Amino acid sequence: MKNQELELRYFVSVIARQFRVISTTFVAVFGTALIFLYVADPKFTATGLILVDPGQKSILNPDPTTNNSSGTNNSIVDSEVEILRADAVLLGVIDRLNLLVDREFKPKLPMLERLMGLAGMAQASPTVPNQPLSQTLSTVKDSVSVRRKGLTFLISISASSQSPLKAAELANSVAEIYVEQQVGSKVARASAARDILANQIASARARLSAVEAEFDTRVSAHRARLQDLPGGEVLGALNIEIEKTDQVLASRSQRLTMANRQFNEQAWGALAKTLNDKALQSLEMERRRVSSTISEGTNLIEVSPDLQRQLELLELELTTNSQALLSRSVVAVGELETQASAQKAQLRQAMFQVDLPADIVTEIFAIQQESNVARAQYQNLLARSVELETQTHIQMSNSRIVSPALPPAFASFPNKNLVLLAAFAATAGLGISLAFLNEYYIGGVVSEEQLADLTQYATATTIPRVLVNGEQPERIAELIVAAPLSPYSESVRRLRAGIDQRFRANVGVNGLKSGRTILVTSPNIGEGKTTTALALARTYALAGMKTLLIDSDLRHPSVHKELGVGPHPGFLDFLRNSEDTQITSEFYAKDSQTPLAMILGAERSDIPTDQLLNSNIFSALLEQAREVYDVIIIDSPPLLPIVDALYIAHHADAVVLTVKWAGTSQNDLRATMRNLETAIRKDAQIIPVLTQQGKGSKQLKRTEAYSDYSAAI
Repeated sequence: MKNQELELRYFVSVIARQFRVISTTFVAVFGTALIFLYVADPKFTATGLILVDPGQKSILNPDPTTNNSSGTNNSIVDSEVEILRADAVLLGVIDRLNLLVDREFKPKLPMLERLMGLAGMAQASPTVPNQPLSQTLSTVKDSVSVRRKGLTFLISISASSQSPLKAAELANSVAEIYVEQQVGSKVARASAARDILANQIASARARLSAVEAEFDTRVSAHRARLQDLPGGEVLGALNIEIEKTDQVLASRSQRLTMANRQFNEQAWGALAKTLNDKALQSLEMERRRVSSTISEGTNLIEVSPDLQRQLELLELELTTNSQALLSRSVVAVGELETQASAQKAQLRQAMFQVDLPADIVTEIFAIQQESNVARAQYQNLLARSVELETQTHIQMSNSRIVSPALPPAFASFPNKNLVLLAAFAATAGLGISLAFLNEYYIGGVVSEEQLADLTQYATATTIPRVLVNGEQPERIAELIVAAPLSPYSESVRRLRAGIDQRFRANVGVNGLKSGRTILVTSPNIGEGKTTTALALARTYALAGMKTLLIDSDLRHPSVHKELGVGPHPGFLDFLRNSEDTQITSEFYAKDSQTPLAMILGAERSDIPTDQLLNSNIFSALLEQAREVYDVIIIDSPPLLPIVDALYIAHHADAVVLTVKWAGTSQNDLRATMRNLETAIRKDAQIIPVLTQQGKGSKQLKRTEAYSDYSAAI
């Protein structure tokens, strides 16, 4: 439980330290989301429902006897879904709604062609036939969604558009055209079957007529034999009646055909004579008289309107009476045909009641059977033709619209709640990820806790950046004397206290050993190690301890610059020629403001210096200094650029590692710690220090809270 609390506290501390990264990510992500919501064109989605009837029901057969299996029904519904998505349906929608010229769905020219059009340059014709239609079809496909509702027989059709009315119109048009095409397909199938069946009916009718004619021919051929048979007089009488009826039927049919032709030619006189109707003859004579009177007029002005009207009425009456006479003639011919058919049927029935010779029975029976088959086939085809004719007019769809699409009240895209929720999730995930990435890999160190986590050593203090009139002064370490109660001086004394506490932990509570050596270094240049070394040495000196500061940065000595002096020869000369160079005031100096003793550097070395710092001369100098001084502070070169500090580190009882606030990279810090831990003694302490802390940090605010007790700076 305690470990969980520590992990939670550690997580919260990282979030707090990297709050600026998280807040920046929040502003960026939410800003992008808000801009997207502002500039994105709204899309409205309307949805309709279609119910599919897998039973393939028909008005003529509403209760099919076969029941499909579940798998078959699912296949039928899935097939209808694919039909709804087919190009044929969508092309019908494009045509009905005229989407080729619709602002939202019409083809968009490529950017290059638009620029060419603006420049007045000729544009090449489309390389693909019907390319505009294909582009519009693709746009409609992207706007229409068809899917089955689970395992039900319901299919939802959703359409998206920038207009809610157009979205509903688009979804409903897809459903309507699908239903219409389904009905049209059924009608087309029924019509095609009807047309095929019509040819078969004509063939069956011709066959039946041929069989009937063959029967009559055979009967006529055996008429003499039939009359001589017992009971044959009945057959002879029926045969004679049939011949008379056929003669009358042929005569009237011929006269009806002639009358129809005369009616179409409006030959009223000939028609009246053919039909032998006196009333029609009288009307024709009157029509001729009136027509003759009109034609004898000298001019049109002398013709009476009443005569013209009388002529029109006579012609209308002639037409009406002629149609009535022709209709009666058609009925009479039909009755004769019925009578002839009945007589023939009676003759056939009577023939089988007479004791006919075997050869005639066989012949007549074969023809009779063939006639029955031909008649049954003809009647079946005729019944099926009537059924198909009915189906072409009363077909119904297997699917129906159960819920038309309505114009939506709210836009489906962009979904503001979803976008903002996604932005929040992205902020949480991305922000925290960037926070930990910045905490451990990218960003600099910005707090004591972070520095302690990275180095695995407790941070002694945080030293603030000192600015005077907005600029950093040249000699910051003088604040130890000039402003002893300033936040800067307080932080250096806090460093000294941390070092002393670590020394006490090592030597026990009875006291501190003398001649303690403190190495001050940093990962890179410019991280405040020299200023910190001088300020720390002065605090020790002011605390009454004999303190020596050694500038061992032979590559870039800078302590003398902090003091404003320029010794010659310097510490480098002593290490190179210890026999000829004496420790004199030339590079051994006293601080003018404190009792601090210093060994200063001079010019920059033009040779490698690691061998000098690893020499017996340097070791002997430190041994002698430990016998004289309580505290020896060594300002060393930075660890990463050169190796000199690694040769000095094993002499140190404690190593103060200065890390620039928000400046030292974490990779450099990790590399420094690896090198330093291999170079120091096992009993030596590493003391991280965060330097040049900026305004607004938590530690600096805590220090400035006691400004009433501090000096002006």
